[in-house]
Amino acid sequence: MFITITKPQHFQSKTYNIINAISAVPISTGGQALTDKIKTKIINSAKNELFFNYFEKVHIENSKNALVKDEDSQEYKYLIDTPQYLDREWENIAKDCDIDQIDITKISASNPGIEVSDVISGCIMDFLLNKNEAKNIYDNFIKPKMCDMGSKTYPNPNLIFYQDFSNEEKKQINIFR
Repeated sequence: MFITITKPQHFQSKTYNIINAISAVPISTGGQALTDKIKTKIINSAKNELFFNYFEKVHIENSKNALVKDEDSQEYKYLIDTPQYLDREWENIAKDCDIDQIDITKISASNPGIEVSDVISGCIMDFLLNKNEAKNIYDNFIKPKMCDMGSKTYPNPNLIFYQDFSNEEKKQINIFR
């Protein structure tokens, strides 16, 4: 098991030239209220694409590199849960990461692996919130299944955009090790 962690606030707190450029474009369509609504939707769409093609791609690349390493990645299949993007977008990201086999699941309940992943994510979040029962579950059922906890290249859990985490956040992640 390999866990990747991002903090959405890191993405939201950055300034992106493309968002600034879109924000600066004057749009005039059917009055100010409609103009504002359209501009907001365009900016939100651009932010979603940035997040997907930047943050999500790094999650996929890091987990692939940590789990597959020098093996042929074509022998593995990536499971993608109820995508918030079009299937072809996930296929393009997988292709960019040299992954040909993906399985897009529309209903998590139909794939036990995705359900387990959701449970583990919830446990990790509860553990970060200092809930004792989550620590017990983590120590007894998750940690023994984690791979390469001491890797320098792809430490597990893997903090995506490590440099954006504060020293306090980095220290807090050590509870997993």
